[in-house]
Amino acid sequence: MKKKKSATKKPATKKSATRKPTAKKSTDKKTTAKKSIGKKLSTKRSTLTFLTESLPGFTVGRLKKTRIQAVGGTPPYSFGLAQGSNLPAGLGFNYQGTLWGKPTQAGDTTIFVKVIDLIGGHLTQAFDVQISSP
Repeated sequence: MKKKKSATKKPATKKSATRKPTAKKSTDKKTTAKKSIGKKLSTKRSTLTFLTESLPGFTVGRLKKTRIQAVGGTPPYSFGLAQGSNLPAGLGFNYQGTLWGKPTQAGDTTIFVKVIDLIGGHLTQAFDVQISSP
């Protein structure tokens, strides 16, 4: 009678190329990046302030230009008129804070100017626009 050879199992060899990690560490770059995506750029209060306190007077029929300025926050700044503000006839206002023009009618009005900085900090201030007759 022939003896059967006993089946012997070969020991399993570990192949480093096929191993997969079972858990990610919290210091993994991909995980850290995902966590930081939803964060705000800045959590501290804005120091945005209007440097200009008041506007010079305008005169009907005379061209004049003045600039409203802001400081603090994170430059650059963008200026605009707040909703509901209307400029007197003959005047214009741009995103750099420049108020210019040749007014066509005397009178006083109030405009509300809004400034926004690079990270979204914003501030609105009222300015009186006084236009006198020549």
